[in-house]
Amino acid sequence: AFGFYYFFNADVQISKGMFLIKDFPIKVIIYSMAFIIMLYRWLWPLLQLRINHHQLVYKVKIHFGEDSVVLDAFLDTGNELADPISGRPVMVVEFDSISVILPTEIQKIYQEGKEQQLDYVTGILSGSTWINRFFLVPYSTLSTNNDYLLAFRPDRIEILTDESSLEARQSLVGISNRKLSIDDEYNALIQPQIIP
Repeated sequence: AFGFYYFFNADVQISKGMFLIKDFPIKVIIYSMAFIIMLYRWLWPLLQLRINHHQLVYKVKIHFGEDSVVLDAFLDTGNELADPISGRPVMVVEFDSISVILPTEIQKIYQEGKEQQLDYVTGILSGSTWINRFFLVPYSTLSTNNDYLLAFRPDRIEILTDESSLEARQSLVGISNRKLSIDDEYNALIQPQIIP
């Protein structure tokens, strides 16, 4: 209230570190309270979103062959990427986080940075014993058009909770050579359709 009163050049004097106000009007208090309420209503959802952001990160365990890896996956409600043939939703994972469970020939594609060279990728896949588990999923973003993501069909995906684990719905795991989180808070993006 004092700030509003001072801001509107009302008769405010400062003497020996104290505010001296003549004829303090009640409407300044009302305006101040209205401002605080509006500020609260505007800022609280933003603060709540930041607090709840951590509730949007799931622990997931991806099984492929004899190996598995546990990742932190952010629930991406805007992600509707799906394989156009099978209709399965695609969970996107950083290559560095999942490389340990991938076949050597697939690792080579990403290590050489050739995941967008269609001839090279199809050449590697055609010689692999894993060819029936890997797919090329087309996608577009604001910055790219008509790209594709190399994805694989895992044996199983588990959503890990404190008490137990839930088996995720059938989906594919797309491999990205880009960082998904600036602050390394997560290394995968999961769609709501995948979570049981």
